[in-house]
Amino acid sequence: MPGKTYRQLGVRLWGDGAYEREPIDGADTRYPSLGEARAQDVVVNKIWARNGSVAVVPPHLSGSFVSAEFPLFVVDRSKAEPAWLAWLAKWPEFWRRCDLAARGTSGKNRIRPEQFLDVRVPLPSLPEQRRRIARTEALASRALAVEQLIAGNAQVLARLVDQVVAAALEERNGQMITLGDCLAEPPRNGIAEAPSGEGETPILRISAATSRSDDEVDLSDIRWLAGGPERYVDWRLRADDLLACRFNGNRAFVGHFARVAAQPPEPLVYPDKLIRFRVDPLRAIPEFVAIALNHGATRQSVEALCNTTAGNIGISARRLAGVMLSLPSLEDQRILLSAVNAVRQRVREAVSTERETLQTLPKLRQAAIREMFS
Repeated sequence: MPGKTYRQLGVRLWGDGAYEREPIDGADTRYPSLGEARAQDVVVNKIWARNGSVAVVPPHLSGSFVSAEFPLFVVDRSKAEPAWLAWLAKWPEFWRRCDLAARGTSGKNRIRPEQFLDVRVPLPSLPEQRRRIARTEALASRALAVEQLIAGNAQVLARLVDQVVAAALEERNGQMITLGDCLAEPPRNGIAEAPSGEGETPILRISAATSRSDDEVDLSDIRWLAGGPERYVDWRLRADDLLACRFNGNRAFVGHFARVAAQPPEPLVYPDKLIRFRVDPLRAIPEFVAIALNHGATRQSVEALCNTTAGNIGISARRLAGVMLSLPSLEDQRILLSAVNAVRQRVREAVSTERETLQTLPKLRQAAIREMFS
């Protein structure tokens, strides 16, 4: 009906369920009619059923509509639980059987409703279906809880490092000086030359100085400049150089310092949106300076100096050189670095363990689903 708005239902791939699409006016569809979905109906994407685009309609999508490309089926509740069919849609063997049933249809592998109904599936008694559903849903619920816990832990661990750094700096109060006072030479902006697909001289991407959480430069994140290394001698990087991002759309990246942790194996330069700072090793330890600038009150003062123009946030080398930081003795700097790095190592170990757990969860889910339909 032209002038009437219809909620639309879509079906994700790989048994990932139904979702609400953008609404449509009755005048904007070429179909003469739409199918109205009800809660617990089974909805099938004719083209992509072979890729798990089958779902049970959830209650909140009851009353939404689908085109003729999404046939609807009403479940016989005396034979099957809708939840049984919802889990069936997540089973790779079911996708394969839908694929076999659909092959050759109209040259597009569409599965017709009668072909879908002919797909053979496991169907134990209703009590056994309910028992297996309950067991699999309990496992899925635990897996989701683990994922949410790990996501929360990542944020907690990031805050922990920041708190440790701030507490360590406060404990061993040093002399308040500007960043410029502990430099061996003036800061230098990078090369304002567009990289090419191929070339002779590697140049860092901007993300090389912002992507890592350990305040180190990612030396593998590079592009290439056409000229030879001798052309860019003034911009060559060496171990313990600090790089700060001077323009970015994300405030957290602007003025963030990253250290070149090791001597680059070949001449390596940096782009115009990064600024190089060389710390005088007789005054300060470069790694300490980077940590001190990236955390606590010093980091807040850096962000306060940022300017916004045309959607970009920026800070100049001059402003960064004027940032005040607390600089204790070299011995105290080493003690602080040792404490901070010990905490960081524990955090890395925790993150690594959790990452392994996250990689295991999908395999556990698939094992549970396989067992459910065995």
